Amino acid sequence: MSEVFLRDFSEVYGGSFQPNYYMDERLEIIEKLKKQYKNNLLKLKYIVKFLNQKSIAKNVETYIGMANIESNTGLYLESSEDKGQGECNIFNKGEVLFGKLRPYLNKVYYAEFSGGCSSEFIVLDSLNKEKISNKFLSIFLLLDCVVNQTKYLMTGNTLPRMQISDVENLLIPIPPKQIQQQIIDIMDNAYQAKKDKEQQAKEILDSIDEYLLGELGIVMPMQTNNTLDSRIFTQKISALSGSRFDPSYHQKYYQDLEKALHCSPYPLVNLASTIEDFKKGIEVGSNEYSQSKEIPFIRVSDISSNGIDFENVQKFISASLYENLKTFQPQENELLYSKDGTIGICLEADTSRDYIISGGILRLKIAQEVNRYFLQFLLASSMMNILANRQSIGAVIKHLNIDKFLNLKIPLPPLEIQNQIAKKLLDSQYQALALQTKAKEVLNAAKIDIENIILAPESRGGVIYEFVVNFDIMENILPISEMVKFQTDLHRLWGGAKYPVVRLGEKVLINNILEDTKKYESINYIDLSSINKENGNIENIKSINSDFPSRARQKVHKGDLLVSSLSGSMKAIAIVDSKKENLIASTGFFIIRHTNDLLKNFLMFILRTNLFQELLKRESSGAIMASINQSELLNLKIPLPPLEIQQQIADEITHRRDKAKNLQQEAKEILKSAKKEIEQMILGE
Repeated sequence: MSEVFLRDFSEVYGGSFQPNYYMDERLEIIEKLKKQYKNNLLKLKYIVKFLNQKSIAKNVETYIGMANIESNTGLYLESSEDKGQGECNIFNKGEVLFGKLRPYLNKVYYAEFSGGCSSEFIVLDSLNKEKISNKFLSIFLLLDCVVNQTKYLMTGNTLPRMQISDVENLLIPIPPKQIQQQIIDIMDNAYQAKKDKEQQAKEILDSIDEYLLGELGIVMPMQTNNTLDSRIFTQKISALSGSRFDPSYHQKYYQDLEKALHCSPYPLVNLASTIEDFKKGIEVGSNEYSQSKEIPFIRVSDISSNGIDFENVQKFISASLYENLKTFQPQENELLYSKDGTIGICLEADTSRDYIISGGILRLKIAQEVNRYFLQFLLASSMMNILANRQSIGAVIKHLNIDKFLNLKIPLPPLEIQNQIAKKLLDSQYQALALQTKAKEVLNAAKIDIENIILAPESRGGVIYEFVVNFDIMENILPISEMVKFQTDLHRLWGGAKYPVVRLGEKVLINNILEDTKKYESINYIDLSSINKENGNIENIKSINSDFPSRARQKVHKGDLLVSSLSGSMKAIAIVDSKKENLIASTGFFIIRHTNDLLKNFLMFILRTNLFQELLKRESSGAIMASINQSELLNLKIPLPPLEIQQQIADEITHRRDKAKNLQQEAKEILKSAKKEIEQMILGE
């Protein structure tokens, strides 16, 4: 994205003098809306009331803070967030809550109940519900075409937020009521599908704890109701001597839990005996936070048992500071464990990108005789979570002393049993993650469909988009020689035909199942360097017998299409043609296994063209290791000729590649022969 640009004074006169206000991305969306809706496009202030009823937060029955609304989905998340003591905004069921703080977080909620909310929300209510419904409004405000405007309207560095005047002037399209209802139905169906898949994932994840404790022979004691009688108990002075005096530490439930732990058939050991080494993260201080989003600074709020939520990281540091703090970067085969705030989150360290962890997170290097996945699931179990929290101190923010953590008792089966348990649990976790990924994709696809309906209403009537290349624009993207070659090839191969343009996500499925490579003695590994960037062939499959790379997590088969996600290796796109066993690809690839009316070899050649390489790079993000995420790839538009034409194009390109390869080989042979002849002349042989 260009940070230096020019605007005519006539464009700025009478408006804002903030540079971001005139960014191309924002202006292009506004122009689209004006072109499509003309007289059916109004500023938000003309179609809604900005409600301002106040109350005291502690007095409302149900309170919604910013953390209670999921980014990009508009879903309500229950939490025990402190209401605070200050004022809050009152809202009623059916009204719209729009988050003005950090608008790029995209927090919009269609109220399903009445209550109070953070003053960082603006409460909106349609002036004429026959003309525009609140539910449609909430859906529109969630779309990327809105976020790509609002993210340029923030003011303030520490807590950037939108000004009320900018919110009032947001342009809102008003499609016919039947189209509004169609859009509402699409989102309702997507929400239900997402909910169903997440419920399936939850059931699988919930079963992990039960299975693990069952295999360890531990039966969790029943917790008593939190009544006054249950909280009154006596304790011998001998039990308190040298121990803590806070009553909760000595509850009978903890004694019952320790007895259950001792019932395990496996020996109890100190956690410290399973850990070869540990290191704390670092607190860099708020003055070191960077606004340029270079290197993620990962805090406890950014992690879960599923991994690190890089997409919603709030704090970043500069690349220069990262260079000085590289020793705090998690390494391969480590576990991360949260010891402050939310205690007991345990996950495998992600080594696919650069980041630094905060002081509330521990890095654990596990002893070789212990299966680290077994220990990961055990430390994340409900039993160990309860025992760890029991040892914590702090009324507002809990802290777990490292010595107390290392002295926790855990059951430790033989390594063979650990491996069996870990394999079963990893399989369950991968199933759950796949379901969660599908749930997100369902909602993202629905939002994209809705955005297409709103920004391209003519597509509803069955009008087919034409694939048109503007060669004037291409001259600014490609070198002249490449542009002329592309134009010549395009016209010759496609004969100037017009084909529909489709979103890639409508025609392919990306495999999101990760493989447990612990079960393999050896693997045949394909990483980005395995692919010849010039011809798209897989030429260097690495045979590895131990210490598999942490990114070796995707099982692939002959015929799978591998697409690089990293900007620096975008041409690492190839089809697997090997029949070797235990083929494992890097997580730096998207794996496309199933397609609909789309030949994989045609898609491979399309994505390898200079035009589409530029489009892929444009969608990449990240300062140090730029990459394209799955939703951006699936949102890419591609031309879709009939299968017969696809095959003709693929055959023609394959023929050219083979011909070029033969000519290159002949050239090598000619040079080799000439060198040999010269050598004979010089040496007189």
